[in-house]
Amino acid sequence: MSEACTWLGIARATYYRWKAAVETERTEAVAEKISELCIHSPSRFELEPATTPP
Repeated sequence: MSEACTWLGIARATYYRWKAAVETERTEAVAEKISELCIHSPSRFELEPATTPP
């Protein structure tokens, strides 16, 4: 990675800072989408009793 950063003319710290920001944005976007789906979707996994009455 060091050689690639040198070739591009950027510091390694800049690359790693950018990489961390992109991963954080991606993670937040996925978490937000999952949250929206859970809030706006009818529950498909309702709890049922462990035993059924006779």
